[in-house]
Amino acid sequence: VLKEGTLQVGDEVALLVDRTNFYGEQGGQVGDVGTISKDGAEFEVTDSQRLGDAIAHVGTVIQGSFTLGD
Repeated sequence: VLKEGTLQVGDEVALLVDRTNFYGEQGGQVGDVGTISKDGAEFEVTDSQRLGDAIAHVGTVIQGSFTLGD
């Protein structure tokens, strides 16, 4: 679990955000895929997994960077 620092292009992670419209895989249904973007940065989501009340967006930073708290 990253508690500080920045995610850079090429980093493969499970990204957690405070709000999402992605559906997380559960009960045999496939999780959503797509892109999360902010200020010119992009994160390509290749899978979404439900973790209790949260959704883990699994994927790769493809442009820019993301910092904890963005």
